[in-house]
This record gives sequence, C-alpha cells and structure tokens, in this order.
Amino acid sequence: MRILIIIVFIAFGVENVFCQEETIIDPVFPLCYRLKNNTKIKPLNLGGNYHGKIFVLADCDTVNNILINHQIVFVKLKSYSNPNDSIEIRLDDKFGNFKFIEENSTKILGHFSNLKIEKTGFENCQIPQFTLPIKIE
Repeated sequence: MRILIIIVFIAFGVENVFCQEETIIDPVFPLCYRLKNNTKIKPLNLGGNYHGKIFVLADCDTVNNILINHQIVFVKLKSYSNPNDSIEIRLDDKFGNFKFIEENSTKILGHFSNLKIEKTGFENCQIPQFTLPIKIE
C-alpha cells in the first residue's frame, strides 16, 4: 500500500512531499547616512583642458557628519582640443595623461570638503561608503 502511494505521488509530480526546498534571502539593509538635503554636486572646472567624469570614493565620519578618506577610483576625461588625448584611470590602472589628475588631485578632492551628511533614522542600517561623481567641464 505504501509503495502504491509513493508511485502515485511521483506520477502526479508531487516531488516535494518528502523534502523541503530551502530559500536563501540576501537581506537589503537601509543606509544610515545620506548627503544632507540631497545636496547636488556641482561641476568642477580644471582649467578647461579636459571634460568628462571623475568618481571619488569617500567614507563617513559619523561624529562630525562629513565625508573623509577621499580616493579617486575612476576617471574618464577627453581633451577639448585633441581628440586623441584622453585620461582613463580605474583604481591602479592608468592610461593617457594621468599626471594631469595627479597635479589636480588636491583641487578635485577639495571639491568635496563642504559636503555634509545626515542620519536617515533607519534602525539596523549600514554606514555607507559614498561613490561621488564629478562632472569636469
């Protein structure tokens, strides 16, 4: 009789009667901090030679509500005057006239010195790292 019941379950596609499926859920944590008042990051002029985007990674200083430890993680710039002149930086990979970025890094990172962050009010949240884009004009 038991064998007949098992054959009926298998025949009708009831496969999970004898075992349970396990579902793994990746939790999404809300962020504890955001840019204060949804601050818009203004474009930066580096002398008019290049245009494009630079991305800077920054940590949160939760005591002073500011961004710290700025690091340039991505650069993609093109020259206004020479279409063959460009700069591309991806972490440690550097191509083109990357000395221009090294010379202007103080000005680029100083562009974020006035950005403030604020607490969002979520519980069980994560303190984020911010990836901030700058448009270079």
